[in-house]
Amino acid sequence: MSMNIEQWIHEENSAARQLLVNYSRMFNHLDANEFVLFLGDFVTYESQSVFDVMRGKLDVKNYFRGKINAIKGSANTALVRVDVGEIPGSGDCALLYQARSDVDRSLLDFPLGLMTIKVDGTGKAGEMLMITVAPSPLSAKGKGLFPGLDDLPMHPHQRPLLHPVGDHGEMKIELWLLDGNISADSRAQSVLNEAIKAFPGTGYQEYRLDALSDDGSVRLKDSGLYGFPGVVVYWKGKLVFRMNGCPGVEQLIAKLRNEIY
Repeated sequence: MSMNIEQWIHEENSAARQLLVNYSRMFNHLDANEFVLFLGDFVTYESQSVFDVMRGKLDVKNYFRGKINAIKGSANTALVRVDVGEIPGSGDCALLYQARSDVDRSLLDFPLGLMTIKVDGTGKAGEMLMITVAPSPLSAKGKGLFPGLDDLPMHPHQRPLLHPVGDHGEMKIELWLLDGNISADSRAQSVLNEAIKAFPGTGYQEYRLDALSDDGSVRLKDSGLYGFPGVVVYWKGKLVFRMNGCPGVEQLIAKLRNEIY
């Protein structure tokens, strides 16, 4: 039997789980009040991708209000989704997903970060940590509950990008390699060279992590890839999907067809 949000919260009678649910609802409803009302007076907010630590309820509250307003002001408010779950061996967390474009099919495949919350003496949020590096966000196990989105689709609206006999000139595939020499890289190159023949006119480019230009570094950050070799597909300059590793030729062709047709 599947678990609902209330059952997950009360499974361990956890105040921290309730806060993680409120945090998730804040993003899924785009309403900062879902969470900022539960910040402790001396709350701290820290992110592994930022050196400074935010301290105090007012600063953290203003940060989240600004964050939500920025998402509301974006072209597509469905770009962020948050689930609850756990980091194996480390405890409960919220999983933050962010699409790279309004046609990104892999929104829920790659959590951008993991939020952990420790409760203060008053039962409110005392310490908040956004994990973006270690442990890897990919290690977390989401529950698929997505608080606040129970009756709403969790994926962006999926529509065909091309007809099977269409022009693939607007499509570009990037292959991200470690150094171009290891066996996994060589296999991925061989797979891509064969698979791309099924999509005449598609652009193709390789990047190597050991020889990245400034432009390559920016593209890597924008792609959201965690594992290498990796494949990223763009259509009209917008990221359609990304995947860590590289399957066989037929599997990759099937995946590409499924995502763009």
